[in-house]
Amino acid sequence: MAALPDQGPPPIITVGEEEMMPSQAAVKPEYSCVLQVDYPSHDLAQIVHTALDVDSELQPDRVHREMTLCGHRLTIKIVAVEARYLRSSLSAFMDMLALATRTIEEFGPSR
Repeated sequence: MAALPDQGPPPIITVGEEEMMPSQAAVKPEYSCVLQVDYPSHDLAQIVHTALDVDSELQPDRVHREMTLCGHRLTIKIVAVEARYLRSSLSAFMDMLALATRTIEEFGPSR
């Protein structure tokens, strides 16, 4: 991915594991994934957060997604009852995240 002019390097994505999220009682997660994406600025991270936050999970009884924004870092937590639901949800989310990031890189605001 090419970075926006004068906006530093492209986002950094970190993948890790985290325990079950207490805020979602309906999903009894056995599988989870945490993504942390660093953007060059809070404003760009906010744009991506706002764009992706409108899409809810298609199977909320099996998969739960939670996004938080702290400064220029967007953190996404996905928990699922089965590995296949986690994989499917994560794959779809990564496609949307990549599209949003490429759109910002191509057309986003400049400093």
